Amino acid sequence: MGWRVCGIHGCKKSKRSNKDISLHRFPRDENVLRKWLALSKIDSLYYNADYTVICSNHFTNDSFWRTSSGKAYLRPHATPSIFPWTSSSEQPSQPFFSKKQPSSQNKRLINVHKTARSAINRAHNYQQNKALKLKKALNLKPLLKFRKINVDLEPILVKLTSINQYITCFLCGGYLVDASTVTECLHTFCKSCIVFHIQRHFTCPVCDILIHETNPLSNIRFDRTKQDIIYKILPQIPKEEHLKAVAFYKSRNLPMPESNEGSPDKHASTRSASPVDELVSLMLEFSGASVECRPIQPLSKKFVRVPGRATIKHLQRFLTKKLSLSDDIIVDIVCSEDDEIIEEHTTLLSIIHEMNIEKEELITLYYSFSVNNNKIS
Repeated sequence: MGWRVCGIHGCKKSKRSNKDISLHRFPRDENVLRKWLALSKIDSLYYNADYTVICSNHFTNDSFWRTSSGKAYLRPHATPSIFPWTSSSEQPSQPFFSKKQPSSQNKRLINVHKTARSAINRAHNYQQNKALKLKKALNLKPLLKFRKINVDLEPILVKLTSINQYITCFLCGGYLVDASTVTECLHTFCKSCIVFHIQRHFTCPVCDILIHETNPLSNIRFDRTKQDIIYKILPQIPKEEHLKAVAFYKSRNLPMPESNEGSPDKHASTRSASPVDELVSLMLEFSGASVECRPIQPLSKKFVRVPGRATIKHLQRFLTKKLSLSDDIIVDIVCSEDDEIIEEHTTLLSIIHEMNIEKEELITLYYSFSVNNNKIS
């Protein structure tokens, strides 16, 4: 759906713009990974093992080995050494696909990196051995001993009359059935009650605020969360409503609608939800940020449910508000593991259709941050 781009600051090359390069993931070995991050000046907080890549232009010619067919592969212990902030003399004179031998200057640079890497490994091993010897010499023991205590918590009993005002309909006085909320004032009513009310009045029955000038139904949403809570507190309501519906259609010799057939307990809270109000489950993964951005803590709770009509712009506003981002920070959202930035007006339903997945499946979106240089200047 998109093209990966190089994660080095100042280099945005991809296979789409330059088909002569290759993209490489960062190594899994912790020592080699630490070396790569230090050379490429990428903060470990913004590093994503499945998303961050580096292009072949940041490696010397000696970093690749070639098969008999002419295909080039990155050597296991190769490290990037060519970056935009280095001197122009360190830039490769030709691509690594060339059959010419690397220059002597590149060979000297590789030897310097090998020496530095071995020195870092020796220092790391020395510190580890020193810590183990100190621990054995002191024979350290835990100062605090924790004991598991089993506590039986008693349930908190709440009178139903104390919460009736939150789960009853203002129009009919009964418990909410197919709870529908007015988006302008967030007052909730039974679906049949509010639909019958707006046939005569375009205002909210409680606060008298204008719902909509011409089409009030567009500003009424099915409140799935509140309806689920009511069915948990009063599990007998779905059965009673089903029996009443059966008696109503039977007394008038009318066929029972398909949406009301079957057991009333199965999907009782989702029968009357319209396709417009279908919720989509999302997992928002943090993929990284540019070097100019200040350290930003990713979302602690990355699972959200939003209506299918929500757009990418709504998600950007949500992330900006949730993470308290400044106006100069740009939020980019990409789909799955691809790196093509999704446009603001794209809805989640269109993404589902394009990815050819079920609406009940979990969708993973990746977000990243960058600085708007126009606003800074």
